[in-house]
Amino acid sequence: MDLIKKRLFFLTFVGLFLTGGHTLSAQNLQLFGDFGRWLYPKECPERPIFSTTAELFHPDPWGNTFFFVDMEYTQKGVVSAYWQLVRELQFWKAPISIQLQYDGGLTNQFSYYNSYNIGPHATYSNEDNTKSFAGGILYKYIQGNTINPHSFLATIAWYLSFSEGKGTFKGYADFWQDPVQGRSDYVFFSKPQLWLNLNKFKGVHEKFNLSIGTEVRICYNLFAPDVFLIIPTAALKWTFW
Repeated sequence: MDLIKKRLFFLTFVGLFLTGGHTLSAQNLQLFGDFGRWLYPKECPERPIFSTTAELFHPDPWGNTFFFVDMEYTQKGVVSAYWQLVRELQFWKAPISIQLQYDGGLTNQFSYYNSYNIGPHATYSNEDNTKSFAGGILYKYIQGNTINPHSFLATIAWYLSFSEGKGTFKGYADFWQDPVQGRSDYVFFSKPQLWLNLNKFKGVHEKFNLSIGTEVRICYNLFAPDVFLIIPTAALKWTFW
């Protein structure tokens, strides 16, 4: 087993542990059907159809922890994995925290550079927690980038619950610089999601925590060099308590 396969196996194991462990479980598990290969046959001819995301958000007296693991699948199994871990430190009452973030991953062909981010992060939530907005500008260090490892990350995230919890609109958008040879340095990536939460509808058991919806993958210079893509998905989500 070569190094890439060993790393991919490790990240797959981490994802399974996070979604199935007894002492640490994901808050939700999402399954996506991706239409990218049909909408962009030239730019993304081999794009996997199925992917999953395992997410957890956990507040505590010193801030909060958020992470997700993305994995993509073909008939051969898992072909890519991406891991992001965010820790917000807040020992005070002001809505400004210090955010620490790591992200990295790999595919069958290559590994993503390890990226380490730090900076101020602001958060707003209304009293009943049906609306929230967060954003920050972070210093980004891209380990292994020989052109220039020093960069920035501008990030926003939002959450909106509506119709007495029947619907949820949430997502994030990131903009950063990743110096490379032969193409633009700047990268944009956003994942807005729209969910219908079935357990909020009349006649559905309150513990049947299945949601149906979509995630739209909007990016520039990420899945294909110097190309802007809008890729819709069909999605299912199960929320754990």
